[in-house]
Amino acid sequence: MDDRFTRGDKRDVVAIAKRDRLAQRERVIRLVLKEGAVLAFIGSVLGLGGAYGVGKLMQSTLYDVPAFDPIAFAGVITVLLLAALLASVLPAWRASRVEPIKALRCD
Repeated sequence: MDDRFTRGDKRDVVAIAKRDRLAQRERVIRLVLKEGAVLAFIGSVLGLGGAYGVGKLMQSTLYDVPAFDPIAFAGVITVLLLAALLASVLPAWRASRVEPIKALRCD
């Protein structure tokens, strides 16, 4: 298996799209940010479900604290989604600057 697929490197995909003039710089940035947002959303949904389940299991040990606090959950998810979006900005900017010829060469 090629090492690029295991580390999630998509330089080839971006380079081919840019070579074919299918992707302008803004489109590449949007593509990378969208992928990061989708992964963050999936992680948030799974984390929310896990937190709710653990809260219900521990409800007997929680004193005067609800097992599900919608304000706290919404706040945490908002902060985590913003952090994931910010973490995607630098890779998106780098991907938009890829030169097709250099990216398609063998590493």
